[in-house]
Amino acid sequence: MALTTLTNMIVPENFDAYVAEMATDKNAFFASGIMVANPQLAKLLSMGGKSIIMPFTKALTGNSEIPSETADMGLGGITTSEDTARRQLRVKAFGENQLASLLSGDDVMDRIANAYADYWAAEYTKILLSTCKGVFASLTDHVNDISALVGDLALFNSSGAIDTKFILGDAADKLTAVSVHSAVYAYMLKQDQIATVPASDGNGTISVYTPLNARVIMDDAVPYDNGTKKGSMYLFGGGAMGFVESNEGIVSSEIYRAPLKGLGESALINRKQFVLHPLGVEWNEPVAAPVSPTNVQLEAATNWTKKKKMKNIALAEFKFKIV
Repeated sequence: MALTTLTNMIVPENFDAYVAEMATDKNAFFASGIMVANPQLAKLLSMGGKSIIMPFTKALTGNSEIPSETADMGLGGITTSEDTARRQLRVKAFGENQLASLLSGDDVMDRIANAYADYWAAEYTKILLSTCKGVFASLTDHVNDISALVGDLALFNSSGAIDTKFILGDAADKLTAVSVHSAVYAYMLKQDQIATVPASDGNGTISVYTPLNARVIMDDAVPYDNGTKKGSMYLFGGGAMGFVESNEGIVSSEIYRAPLKGLGESALINRKQFVLHPLGVEWNEPVAAPVSPTNVQLEAATNWTKKKKMKNIALAEFKFKIV
């Protein structure tokens, strides 16, 4: 019986497309519409450079005028600005020994692709939540922090969550999903504030935080300190995060073989090139520009600057304690 190896089971072109599609399908932030494909980013990513410059026209302002037969109407100005996103590069390799349990039976490539898709779906979530941490550290006017109040006033409550939603004023209804740590989710359950409803696409059910009528995504990468009991709820609008992935200019998957190591060693290398960007917030490149930002750099307040008005950035954070 022939030995099943990475080399004879992986077709890179098919593998890449399969992993890319499944990684987004498996990610809750994609499924909820928070992170969406952005055509403008796709076009700009193909143009090269570490930074992706996205020009935009600012909203027109001023009151309308009453026509006059004797005086010319005033002319309002049209102003433009730029948002800057960052090209990101990530890579991961798993050896043949690490994938040994998948290298048997039927549909080997599908099972390996599923494993990689699970891995990248989780990585995209880590990157998104690190981005949020940095953005909220910079955009403090998008944060409602009651965690330093005395006693019960510091505790998570629906009134505070509603206040956080209305940070966006009359654009509050843009915020349609929230994300919390599992400890906070459990606290919300105990307060009977979570409902399970059928998904709009008819596939299964979703959890909804009823005071905001917002979909709930539970992830332990959302800030929570088990010692102080301080936590956060991130509030998102649909399309708040733009995303695009491209294999242009990189070898996205390849089999590495080191025949001189022991009896020989093989690994499957998978590379990702993408933009994951909070729309309306500019990336500030650090002085020592990295090949690609680390999660720690994404979490730094100094690396983010607000570029659009508050109502046009569909992000907010509620900070509190639980008991």
